[in-house]
Amino acid sequence: MRFLKINQVHQPGGKAKYRTYSPTALTRAYSAIMVDKLSIRRASKFYGVPFQTLRDRVTGNVDPECWCNHQPQPSKVVSGVETSSQEVTSGKGDTVTILGCGNAIGNALPPYFVFPGQRINDQLLEGSTPGTVGTVSKTRRSNSELFMDFLSNHFKKFVPGNGHVMLLLDGHKSHVAVSTIEWARRHNIVIQLLPAHTSHLLQPLDVGCYGPLQNIYNSLCHRTIRTKQCALTRYDVYSMACKAYGNALSVSNLQSALRKTGIYPFTKDIINDLPLTP
Repeated sequence: MRFLKINQVHQPGGKAKYRTYSPTALTRAYSAIMVDKLSIRRASKFYGVPFQTLRDRVTGNVDPECWCNHQPQPSKVVSGVETSSQEVTSGKGDTVTILGCGNAIGNALPPYFVFPGQRINDQLLEGSTPGTVGTVSKTRRSNSELFMDFLSNHFKKFVPGNGHVMLLLDGHKSHVAVSTIEWARRHNIVIQLLPAHTSHLLQPLDVGCYGPLQNIYNSLCHRTIRTKQCALTRYDVYSMACKAYGNALSVSNLQSALRKTGIYPFTKDIINDLPLTP
């Protein structure tokens, strides 16, 4: 199970600069600094994120919500020597969080969206896939209450009630509330937290699903902007994100991700081949 943050639209203006690091790496690095108290320099080196990029977010010079900036990325426009290429973009938008989850046989739960705001608008749900849930958060982030709602009203609905279920999580603070762990124990859900600083190597959705999801979502955003000839709005997010989520968390991608992390089939020696040196 994993969080993903997407932005509804793209920030225009200026010459495009392409990152050499992934949004997931930026998320992990920021979390390692704020939660695990890793130094900015060590986090920068370990996750491959520029020191100044992390420092700006830690010091508040840049909104921390930008750490996982899943806006539609600028497409690479190829033009002739004598021509000036044009990029179709849209204005700045709000961050939307997706809680995603999949299992070892390749089944994915419908996405669970967290929109910024105080009250959910039913029109935001138009175009979503069956089973998709949407809620709101004032902080635009998942917290312990939202995670508990995800578990009790979404996760539990799709998970078989017989036997025990293991739920792999990263060390996000919303996952480790005592009340959440006690509730999970009563419902035969075994919560297993991944070791610190290893989500980019051992979290299956990070390894094999959220990269494709971001690429598919960006492609759909650009296509929609060109088709509509106007800026994207929050009402466009659900249909595009649901389509991207369904394609990215496919049977083949989920099975491949669990295989690459050595979780299923269980392969204990795979850790020896992973780049763990700080």
